[in-house]
Amino acid sequence: MRKTKKSLIAIGSLVLLLLGVTLPIIYFEFRKTKDPDRVVINSSTIQESDRQFLKSRGLADPANDIVRDLMKHPELIPCKGTLGGVPGFDYPDEINMKGRDRVTATFSDGHYDGTIDLSFKVSEGNIEWKAFKWDCQGYE
Repeated sequence: MRKTKKSLIAIGSLVLLLLGVTLPIIYFEFRKTKDPDRVVINSSTIQESDRQFLKSRGLADPANDIVRDLMKHPELIPCKGTLGGVPGFDYPDEINMKGRDRVTATFSDGHYDGTIDLSFKVSEGNIEWKAFKWDCQGYE
């Protein structure tokens, strides 16, 4: 009976330890893959006059439309990934509007982060991007 009780305690402890290690990993991986159509950033980061300008160019929800669109364009990142990682815009809360035609964003390949400044033009709801400054901190 004592061996059974000790075995059950050991198994229970092992299960709790595994859950304690794996649940945070699952949470952070899930956070990275959330639906980009549900991305919400602080709309106060864009001035009302810029928001109205972008709406007149065809964006229904300018700040969020800009973030969602940029997240679909990892090819804009000029840095090569390291250790098999592929750079992408994985942090929607780190895409910052800098007016009606500029954005600063953080990108990551899972190993290193970098920053990039981009300009954009909006016409009839379509967004055209151009990278003009970047920092590939630690990338090859």
